[in-house]
Amino acid sequence: MTDSSPSKTSEVLRAVQNNSFATPANYFQSGYKSQEKVSVMETKILVFEQDIINTYSKKDQFSCQKYFEYLKLIEGNTFLGYKKCTKILGVKQ
Repeated sequence: MTDSSPSKTSEVLRAVQNNSFATPANYFQSGYKSQEKVSVMETKILVFEQDIINTYSKKDQFSCQKYFEYLKLIEGNTFLGYKKCTKILGVKQ
């Protein structure tokens, strides 16, 4: 036998119609201080770019070095083409 008597059903219906159970609490805690955004993790560089470059062969390291020189050269001289840059850097095509 279920325990849903007409009086309990009518109480639930009244609560639903009045929204008495669904309204949020409207009170403020007097001693509450909200936390500012705090970074949990510190910014630490674990592996440097040069450490990664050092894992490659000497030939690849030379190529990488020349590539970075090429990027610096192009940054200041956008009118230069790649052929002119290879002559300036002393790299074979």
